Amino acid sequence: MIYPARIKQRADRLINRLARILMVLTERLMLLFVRISFHRNLPQADNNNDSYFYALGNKSLSDRLLLSHITRHYKLPWSEQASEQPEEPVSYIALHNHYYGLKGVAEHTVSPRLARIMAYLLENPDHDIQLIPVTIFWGRAPGQETHWLNRFSDQRGSVRQSLQRLAAILFHGRHTLVHFAEPVSLRELIATSPKSTLINQHVRKTARLLRVHFRQTRISVTGPELPDRKQLIRQLIRSPGIQAAIHEATQPGEHQISSQKARDKAEKYADEIVANVSYSTQKMFDVLLSWLWNRLYDGVQIHNIEQVQETAKHSTVVYVPCHRSHMDYLLLSYALYNHGLTPPMSLPVLT
Repeated sequence: MIYPARIKQRADRLINRLARILMVLTERLMLLFVRISFHRNLPQADNNNDSYFYALGNKSLSDRLLLSHITRHYKLPWSEQASEQPEEPVSYIALHNHYYGLKGVAEHTVSPRLARIMAYLLENPDHDIQLIPVTIFWGRAPGQETHWLNRFSDQRGSVRQSLQRLAAILFHGRHTLVHFAEPVSLRELIATSPKSTLINQHVRKTARLLRVHFRQTRISVTGPELPDRKQLIRQLIRSPGIQAAIHEATQPGEHQISSQKARDKAEKYADEIVANVSYSTQKMFDVLLSWLWNRLYDGVQIHNIEQVQETAKHSTVVYVPCHRSHMDYLLLSYALYNHGLTPPMSLPVLT
């Protein structure tokens, strides 16, 4: 019977059309809360070339919609464009797909599309595909470290993760930062492995390199995950050096104090030493300092910032301003923040 097949094809086309309309409406609604800035210049890509794929770190509808908007608006190869070689419905991959089991624990699997792309390249040695890693930051808040015991009992499911992303778009969407890396030739990547390498080994190698890139980019922009501040202060107080200093202060002598006073004094110093990072404060000072610099200066020129951006991906950077005035470290922090880098921890001297 040919009619059921036709009916099914019409139903599939109708469903795809409705899904596309829903995605367009969702994208337009999302863009009402989003203002985009770029960590670096956009890559140079040929719109007439079908061999470009974008790589996102995780499967996320908001990341997909924003990538679609950027590639269409800035005349890049559209991420939602179907690819002919290899035959894929879209031109992007999500490196990891999250599946949540009965207990709500995420199970990470590598993108099947990446495996299909690598298989296509192995079967067609004359073809090449350029992969462009894209990292999207919904706000610049650094993550919070999770205690190692809680990693085994993390019950976050897809609903909670979706609500967290919705909150990030609503409250931090105006500070969205997008990082486009330089295109990577998958053909050249395959050539670095022996000819006897199996396809799953190529996939694992590519996924590992992408994971390292995404992690380094995130650290350079938001900084490392922050430990719990109160717990860090307690660990500092319990350290052997501090305990020895507290014990020494309670010994008989001219400056002898009680054990409780010595401990309170140590906690006071520790509270001054341990950084108290606040993303909301950073956003407030970004607005305030933008107004201040425009009132004080005609312009601020930053040189060699690209070298700092690359170095911050894999190394700890120590900035040493000349410190002619307090404006130096304020201007340095402001310039780094507006170039997609983590503001440095300042070490002022108490006078």
